[in-house]
Amino acid sequence: MMKQTSIKVDLFLFIQQYYANPYCVFTSKISQEKQRKLKTADHHHLIPAQILEDQSAFLSRAFLIRYCEEEVEINDIGLFRAEIDVEPEYLNTTFNMDVELFFSDLSALGGPDKWQQNIQDIESKAVFKSVSMQKFKIHKLAQGMSEFVPIIFEDQYYASLNCLVEATLLDFRFRVRQFKNIQSDIASFQERGILVRTQDGNKKQDMTGKMKQTKDDQDVLMTQIPADTNGVQNSQWNFKPNNVAEFFFADDSGEMPKELNMKEVDLLYNDYIRVMTCMHERLRNQYNTYVTKFMDENQRRENGIEPETQRLILPGEDEDLSKMFEQSKGAEDEEIKEEKFFGQGMMGQPQKNGDNNTIHQINRNGQILRDEDGVNESQYNIDDTNESFSERKNQTNIPSLKNNKNAMNKATKPFSERLLSGEMKIDPNDPLAVANQMILEINLLAGKMLILQHKLIDALKISPRFVTEHHHFEFKEKMRDKWGESIFREVVPTCDFSVPSEENIGETHKKIAKTRRANLLYQDNDQLKSIHPIIFEECYVKDDDQNFVKIVKNSADLTEQKLLMMHLFVLVHGFQGNSCDMRLLKNNLSLMHPDAIFLSSTCNEDQTEGDIFEMGERLANEIKQYIQSFCPVSCLARISFIGHSLGGLIIRASLQHLEEFKDKFYSYMSLSSPHLGYMYNSNKLFDAGMWFLKKWRKSKCLQQLSMTDAKNMEDTIIYKLSCAKGLQWFKNVALVSSYQDQYAPFDSARIQICKRANDDAKKGNVYIKMAQNVLENLSTRLLYRLDVNFKINDKNLDSFIGRTAHIQFLECQPLMKMIVYRYREFFS
Repeated sequence: MMKQTSIKVDLFLFIQQYYANPYCVFTSKISQEKQRKLKTADHHHLIPAQILEDQSAFLSRAFLIRYCEEEVEINDIGLFRAEIDVEPEYLNTTFNMDVELFFSDLSALGGPDKWQQNIQDIESKAVFKSVSMQKFKIHKLAQGMSEFVPIIFEDQYYASLNCLVEATLLDFRFRVRQFKNIQSDIASFQERGILVRTQDGNKKQDMTGKMKQTKDDQDVLMTQIPADTNGVQNSQWNFKPNNVAEFFFADDSGEMPKELNMKEVDLLYNDYIRVMTCMHERLRNQYNTYVTKFMDENQRRENGIEPETQRLILPGEDEDLSKMFEQSKGAEDEEIKEEKFFGQGMMGQPQKNGDNNTIHQINRNGQILRDEDGVNESQYNIDDTNESFSERKNQTNIPSLKNNKNAMNKATKPFSERLLSGEMKIDPNDPLAVANQMILEINLLAGKMLILQHKLIDALKISPRFVTEHHHFEFKEKMRDKWGESIFREVVPTCDFSVPSEENIGETHKKIAKTRRANLLYQDNDQLKSIHPIIFEECYVKDDDQNFVKIVKNSADLTEQKLLMMHLFVLVHGFQGNSCDMRLLKNNLSLMHPDAIFLSSTCNEDQTEGDIFEMGERLANEIKQYIQSFCPVSCLARISFIGHSLGGLIIRASLQHLEEFKDKFYSYMSLSSPHLGYMYNSNKLFDAGMWFLKKWRKSKCLQQLSMTDAKNMEDTIIYKLSCAKGLQWFKNVALVSSYQDQYAPFDSARIQICKRANDDAKKGNVYIKMAQNVLENLSTRLLYRLDVNFKINDKNLDSFIGRTAHIQFLECQPLMKMIVYRYREFFS
């Protein structure tokens, strides 16, 4: 079946009712060259990218999907432009971005054979419908950004999209705004294209969100209705500036000063120029990175790309003096670096801004040894409903720009000095002339910004793949640090992996998690509000090598060098599950490791109530067949296994049949798997349910898990499985559990001796032997035990019997990101 797909992007600010309007579309040089070389139609470029005028949206090219897991290089660039009011915190404005996946099923119009021969007819006959949407909030867009944004459509039409968002502030322009009463005729708003929403919050169908294009800069750009007026004008809206001089210099009542205060003029001028300079410097550094790192000399010469662009020259700046100051500043910076390095060398403890800074260390008593709880509170506390025009004059003094010393250097004459010296040839006592001169110089810088922006777009058109990969790497590092904020790490030297770290460690973790969730750092994190996991990482290290123990304590990342060969991930579902259960984990892994291949096991989907050893043998045969069909052994570098619940045991049962691949085994991770069965389960309600299922369903698997499948406990499947070989072939072993999960007993999921086993003279010895059998022959010197604490608010039967936490291992997106980004040594 042949299917056609396209991507639509909307960008808008809902609160202020601003729309970012698409105005230009570019296609990369790679796509253009590919089209020229193809003699037939390009299946990946059927309908060109375009702007939807009536929806203020950018639509990517339409491409044909011919087979599963097909990769398509789109490389379309859509340019949006938005104008926002210069108000306090305007540089911190948050925009919303909606990305929709459009789909057309061509089989309904004649099938693939017809469309293969008449590919040009698709544009006129295909009918697209929106099948999935992802919504994003882009914070502080006006401060400039270059960010990789992964977009995953996880509905029926699964697709992943690599997106790059580039943004910069280009200009300041003065507009006269009309202030109309909220009871005014709605039609007047529609004429200007202002987004109108009804009282129930629904957007009117006939709204386009487009701004009225006017020739005169003094004409109306946007009508803004104060949300709290209710038809009555607020006092702050009484004075309406009619020109830029009144906006800059008038007081709250609209009265102009008799004489301009030159110090205040300089402060006001510098605020705007500083913003423009910082934006230009950020854009310049971005451009220089692109053209020097991702283009060779021939590419630059053939495409007319400058090797580097120079910094911004400000009005009134002496270029010779600037060069002299830059040289002296460079020497000072080198001297500071040398002093810092010398000081660190003397202390013998150089500080590294690496992974350990975002993982909290805890001691044996659960106390946090290193804590970075600082909350980045805004330095502004301005109530927008009470602002006056005098308060608007300093709104560009945001903290990130206030301390930038490069913005206005010593070689630049102050605006007031040039004004009073007659250099500008305007009357310094004429507010309108002074204000217009300020706007003129701001616009001159804006012109240079626009030129630089188009240079950057030219660079993106030439090397879109390398630029995106560059930002993808930065994104992964940021995510690694971000998700590390919810991880508490402890290194436990030991001579026996099966020995417990301490009694009641689950209760200790529970108390720490409750304390941490009261911290503002977590309360303000939108992505972690719904289900908020905290991971307690225990690294058990064989204490026979003290040097290795020190390495593990000082490093949270033991990643090996990246291989260029294939890495196969085998994902195995649990009891009464199916391959789709592991989809969320697979999606996150594939985004992090796009070159990896995945086998989501299906061989036991309808047979999880059978014998565990038989399920393991079926899995082994499925893996052998997959390797033979899709990845020749000569190209296969590593095989890693991840199993949820019963899946973790099925994997262990399959390993004895996969000994031919043991040299390629890399990582084994179980997610809440009852490795030692249900001998010591603390939930009586769960025990009753287990007994009922065993009797009613006659489930052999549940009998084996409860170790009632043989009279002699050493003849049970769980005990035999503990003696089976396989786990010792892995370089990394991670046992993920949750103290809240009663479907997999905490100590059983951690393969750890519990107190009840030590106190049980009848069955405890068998339990202890099983834990020792599984772990005593491990070749790795490092065993990870991760205890995940979920924020579970619902009080229902599932949460009471511990099922909610068990299911969260499959459905909790933040947990998936924490595992994938923070523990990349398992998956590299």
